[in-house]
Amino acid sequence: MPLFILYLLGINAAAWAVMGWDKRKARQRKRRFRERTLWILALLGGSIGIQLAMISFHHKTRHITFKLGVPFLLAVQGVILILLFQFDV
Repeated sequence: MPLFILYLLGINAAAWAVMGWDKRKARQRKRRFRERTLWILALLGGSIGIQLAMISFHHKTRHITFKLGVPFLLAVQGVILILLFQFDV
């Protein structure tokens, strides 16, 4: 289980960093990451990092898919984690 926790910390740190990098590129009007890349990071367990980046960088907050989708995904992943720890899988 400690390896899984390290994975979650890493993927969320990466997701947060990529969102920050994307925001910086947006301000510079340079080529940016695809939204699909951000969603893949969130789906791989980085939804907390994406949500925190949305708040801290004020990035993707006008996109309804991110505004509603990321918290929904975070809730679903939270339920899955609770079930995993409850049944000790």
